[in-house]
Amino acid sequence: MQLDANMITLPEYVTSRKISFRGGVAFEFQHKRLGDLGRIYIEGIDDKNSIVKSEAITSHKDDPDGPLRLSIFQKIAEKINDTMASMVGSGQVPSGYREKVHSNESEVIESKICFCRRCEKPHFNIVFSPQAFLQADFINVKRKLYEQILRMQIDSYVLGQEGRPGEHHVYKIWPIERDLGLMNAENFNKMTGEYCKRCR
Repeated sequence: MQLDANMITLPEYVTSRKISFRGGVAFEFQHKRLGDLGRIYIEGIDDKNSIVKSEAITSHKDDPDGPLRLSIFQKIAEKINDTMASMVGSGQVPSGYREKVHSNESEVIESKICFCRRCEKPHFNIVFSPQAFLQADFINVKRKLYEQILRMQIDSYVLGQEGRPGEHHVYKIWPIERDLGLMNAENFNKMTGEYCKRCR
């Protein structure tokens, strides 16, 4: 027995993507502002029985979005499990739930720290994510680098997908989130300046 994502009503701003694999399907869920939420696997044992497994995205303990991200995903997982149970009968849908950082551990995210020209201390951080386009994409980068960003305590920006030639989507992820739109190198350098806040 398989589930279609249309069989449940997703929370506002949440979308899903279906992935087929041998023996079942998986659904990846993403929030428009919070980024990736998690993945749910549905493995069919036979025509009447299925196993539902949920993997939630985990966040750094100090990430303020972490609890909300987990809460939304838990509700989705419960809805899917309840729907599957109603389709095949109670007791025929073994389910498992675990928190897991659903990301490629070998993933390398390039970043660069720029230093103040006067005091030579860290001024701001640039993270390069050429595929980032949607707000959720930028927030995913922030989540993955949250510990590093928290430790540095300097302005951090993500340079995302290229728009017009010579311009990239820029999103500020620390200390406040702000979509800066398309910027070229000249305008970005003017915005950040050569000196840190202490030396201005």
